[in-house]
Amino acid sequence: MPRERKSVPWLKVRDGVHYVYWYDPDAETPSDEEAAAGKKAKGRTKRISLATKDPVEARSRYAAFLSGGHEIFGPRRDDRRLDVSTALDQYRMEHVSKEVVDRARAEGIIVLLKRWFKDTPVEEIDIPACRAYADARMDGTLIAPKKGDGSGRGGRSVSESTARREIGILNAAVEHAARWKRIGPKARPPTPMPSIELPAGGKPRLVFLTTDELAGVVNASEGRLHDFIQVLYYTAARRRSVERLVRYQVDLRAGTINLTSPLESENERRSKKRRPVVPIHAKIRPIIERLYAASQANNVEWLWGDDKDMYTPFNDHLTALGLADKAFPHVLRHSRASHLLQAGVPIAHVAKLLGDTIATVDRVYGKMAPDDVADAIAESGI
Repeated sequence: MPRERKSVPWLKVRDGVHYVYWYDPDAETPSDEEAAAGKKAKGRTKRISLATKDPVEARSRYAAFLSGGHEIFGPRRDDRRLDVSTALDQYRMEHVSKEVVDRARAEGIIVLLKRWFKDTPVEEIDIPACRAYADARMDGTLIAPKKGDGSGRGGRSVSESTARREIGILNAAVEHAARWKRIGPKARPPTPMPSIELPAGGKPRLVFLTTDELAGVVNASEGRLHDFIQVLYYTAARRRSVERLVRYQVDLRAGTINLTSPLESENERRSKKRRPVVPIHAKIRPIIERLYAASQANNVEWLWGDDKDMYTPFNDHLTALGLADKAFPHVLRHSRASHLLQAGVPIAHVAKLLGDTIATVDRVYGKMAPDDVADAIAESGI
């Protein structure tokens, strides 16, 4: 007795890779002679790879196959070529939302890329198109909206290194689509790969406040902004680490602040950006004690009472003082490191405060240290 054919596509694993199988009763059309003789089409079992070895991901793609079938996995028609906006959306949903630590920045870049490239087919992206985007960003033709979420300063032209980072997101989205076999030589049918060129970029210019500029910024501020600027400077921390401080991280008796937040996401825990334990400097001790007491009295865990984003207030404050090119909170971290090295503090101590390696600090800030090479050589007598 012949085996009953399955009416619903099924999953099967071959060499660790998951496939969808289904029976197509009309797979092979009979020839004219066979049709004249009354013979019917010859059915056969077909299969298509889901391009994954992960069982969870395979089930997700299997569900997509069942709902969309050949419209998703079948032969690609010319009017269904993958466009840049779709590729970027897929990259955002499937990778950025799950793996990227600074999602806000990546998503802000994706918005700009979509605005520029729109529904251009991915395979048509070439070097002139990449250069046109980079030029538009660097001359201010294409500007980001001014935001307070830390995804970018917005409202202005950018450096070549920033344009390089943004084209890098486009390149990452293309490589993601190729891994999923949506484009490239392994797609069905195979498609050309785009030609993406990253701007040269060069070494980013180190931006920091001079001691006089810092004093002016502090003296002209008041209230929460005044406290925030000083705490951020003397801890040399990253903005969000200070904004999200809770009392648990502050040890007044030991005189330290643990910058590793108990509220970190899984992505943040995987980040290579270390958040060290830093000393409470004498200049900010009264501020920390006052904030600690206030949060305790108000029965809130946030040291500041909440986790308000201070990017925009800081940006507006420095812009009003004529320091628009330095109007981003991270400039205080750069400033603290630069000032310490200029004062002769050993680079190992600065690296420990920043939570960076000595090699990184030397590469980024090394030129700020006093030039004592000639004296060292003279004293050695060699």
